[in-house]
Amino acid sequence: MADQQDEAFTNIAQTLQLLQQMLAAQAAAPKTPATEDKLPPFVRHFKKPESEGGTPYVIGDTKTYNATTWHFCGCPKHRSNLKWHTHPTADCKIRKAWLEEKAAAPAVANAGDVQSEIPIQEGSAASNATSGVTALLANALSVIGDDDALHDVISEALSALHQT
Repeated sequence: MADQQDEAFTNIAQTLQLLQQMLAAQAAAPKTPATEDKLPPFVRHFKKPESEGGTPYVIGDTKTYNATTWHFCGCPKHRSNLKWHTHPTADCKIRKAWLEEKAAAPAVANAGDVQSEIPIQEGSAASNATSGVTALLANALSVIGDDDALHDVISEALSALHQT
């Protein structure tokens, strides 16, 4: 039993290290200045400035920048959190795929639900460590957002912790 717990904690520690490396790699990803210079300053804006009322943009809103018409798209799956692109929103393949995923996907459990499903025997030293690791993983699960790869890694770690 103790060997299984040690193995589970080792696996969880490795998973957390992998998670930290993946998050660090995402944060350190180089941005190409040539691409950044070509983009309009409003490309990541999802809401109008306070001087214009501060209301969120809606699908179908357009702006012109350097004689190019930019269309607003509220899809959260666009790379680099871009909200505006040069093709009409109706032609956006990423948005279409996201809407299909959203319609077909079953409800996902909340990280708080995952944490409460794991039984822990009260009073043991392992229960304190297990609850701390569970809380860490549940917190990481709520922070990652839509990244499926990280979601799978954390879910596997939680299920491994649950099996011990």
